[in-house]
Amino acid sequence: MSILAKLLKRTEPSQPKGDIPPGVVQAVNGAAARDSGSQKVDRKKFLLVGVLVALLVAGGALLVLYLKLNAPVRPMPKTEPVIAKAPMPEALQKPLSTAVTPPVEPVRRKEKIRLTRFASTVKRTTPVAPAPQRQQPGEKKVAPKDRATIDAYLFTARNAEAKGDYLLALKSYQKALDADPGNYKIMNNVASAMLHLGMYREALAMVQQILAIKPEYVSAMVNGGIARYRLGLLSDARQWFEKAVATDPSHREALYNLALSQEKSGALDDALASYRRLSGGGDPQGTLGVARILEWQQDKPEALRLYREILALPEAGRQVKEAARERVRALDR
Repeated sequence: MSILAKLLKRTEPSQPKGDIPPGVVQAVNGAAARDSGSQKVDRKKFLLVGVLVALLVAGGALLVLYLKLNAPVRPMPKTEPVIAKAPMPEALQKPLSTAVTPPVEPVRRKEKIRLTRFASTVKRTTPVAPAPQRQQPGEKKVAPKDRATIDAYLFTARNAEAKGDYLLALKSYQKALDADPGNYKIMNNVASAMLHLGMYREALAMVQQILAIKPEYVSAMVNGGIARYRLGLLSDARQWFEKAVATDPSHREALYNLALSQEKSGALDDALASYRRLSGGGDPQGTLGVARILEWQQDKPEALRLYREILALPEAGRQVKEAARERVRALDR
């Protein structure tokens, strides 16, 4: 071996057998260091992006809150609660009977026209007979039967009326009238029962017969007005009620029916005046009518005061108080 070859051999670094070459180790370590540095940079980027997103979300929330707090406040429009007005009566008052005062009717949700009757009874004196007619030859004069028979028919009719059996009442009154012809009070009871049964034309014909006997009989005028009203003759019915009130200004049933007919026809000022007259006479139905008209005319405070006043009236019936109580609940909100 030459000298040059020996010198080169001596200058080569000794490398143990089986070890990784130093160049490879350095390359691997460099790559690992670069990967570690890259991961650190990625974490910083993610953290930075997260912080920026959080700041943006927080800034948006603060902006929305600021806009809400500084937005101009618009006043809410004032709205009144919708209140159903007082219901108008469905029909005119029930017919008048001179036989008996009925028991108090059960309370109903809608206001019904009251069915009052006078508590007078048929007098035991000789009834007023129609204008005498010339007796035909061979015709027998019909004489009234004994008073006990007539009273028995009237007693049956009154009990039937109290139970609402107007067909039996009509038959009994007709038997009493057959036994005592020309008795205008019994005739008026017949007309009253006919009105209850819907026999309006027959009732009106009977009223005409009564007024031919007793022209100033106000109860018959009221029943005649009711018959005309239910036949659809509203203007004529009101004239009948006006005539009844003119004949007897203190007659409550005539005045009440006149006020109702005026209210139903839309003459509220006239109806209000009639109801005030009725109320001034101590009739709670008049006060109820005044309150109802005032409510329709938008005077709700005064109407509410009158409804409450009715609740304190001892003479007001259950039906009247129930109607007033319902309106108090509707208005006092």
